[in-house]
Amino acid sequence: MPQKSRILESLKGRNGIIFITGTDTGVGKTILTGFLIAFLRQNGLHALGMKPFCSGGRDDALFLNALQDNELPVDIVNPFFFKPPVTPLVGAWETGVRVSFTDAVQSIRNVKDRCQWLVVEGVGGIMSPLGEWFSSVELIRELESPTIVVGGNKLGVLNHMLLTINVLERCCKVPFQPVLRGTGGEDKSSATNKKVIESFFLHGRVVEIPFFGTHSLDVEGVRKNAKKIAFALATAMAFDNI
Repeated sequence: MPQKSRILESLKGRNGIIFITGTDTGVGKTILTGFLIAFLRQNGLHALGMKPFCSGGRDDALFLNALQDNELPVDIVNPFFFKPPVTPLVGAWETGVRVSFTDAVQSIRNVKDRCQWLVVEGVGGIMSPLGEWFSSVELIRELESPTIVVGGNKLGVLNHMLLTINVLERCCKVPFQPVLRGTGGEDKSSATNKKVIESFFLHGRVVEIPFFGTHSLDVEGVRKNAKKIAFALATAMAFDNI
């Protein structure tokens, strides 16, 4: 298992973008993104986070910005916001907006120019439509960003996690790391999901993040808990090419 100090030294000597995608909506992408922002900043790296697309509300973007001391205007943390609580592409249609792939990529690169490490949270699953005929797949491929895939550690995650890994391997060819997040309602599959997923891909390591309660989207709580799971968070960023 990689050593935390070695991983941190490698991260300090580099810069880049880490993309957070998920097996579905509501699986813990925002809380993991928050943990990573807190962890990196606590260890002396200038990290920023953004959620380029939000639908229905901006709570996630406001939460991420609070973790980085509101360093950026919310319109930069979340440049594409649609009030209808639907997938961003449909939200754009319903509000008469067109979001191009070029605009989406440039908005991310503009924030990356302001920091050492940028943590980008996607929307929904990896294939959820974002703009004019693109999804997180195309963003990850264009940005060449190492990617963390988070899923809830419960019945059903195996199919969704393995499908997402398959897409990353076939379409993006970037380093990736599966993460299982506790749900607070573990079932019989929760004890074996990690082992099964590890048996299906050559990378062979799944990181587990515990459940910290239903009120985990609390800025100070996230900062405190990020210290508790520092080794797991470092391991999640120990991509093959870092």
